[in-house]
Amino acid sequence: MSLLSYILGSDEQQQRGDSLDAQLKALNDRDYGKGGRIYNEIQDEQGTAAAIIAAQDVQKHLESSKTGNVSAQIDQAFDEGLADSTSSVRNAIGTAVGSIFRIIPLSVWILAAVALFVYMGGWVWLKGRLARS
Repeated sequence: MSLLSYILGSDEQQQRGDSLDAQLKALNDRDYGKGGRIYNEIQDEQGTAAAIIAAQDVQKHLESSKTGNVSAQIDQAFDEGLADSTSSVRNAIGTAVGSIFRIIPLSVWILAAVALFVYMGGWVWLKGRLARS
């Protein structure tokens, strides 16, 4: 179990989900099983084949909508959210940096590079190199 699952109480949620699944199955078996209230209504109106099909549909739906592994679902949702968030942050930073480079004209970038070169002592270095040659 991960720390995130522990913090969010996935064990309790798993137990609650399993309990609710069992209750729903019991209710469906009671109502949609042979002799059940809904089974009998469908059988009276549409025939036994329709009642059997309805019971099978309810069973398929019950199987596909079970609680599942809560801890794994929490971990998967966290991983998906983290990936989405980091992607959004990267895109935002890339867009911001890209827009700064697009807003400032190339001539200003060149002028800034020359100014930085002079400020960092490049002019003195260049004069010394030219004097030696």
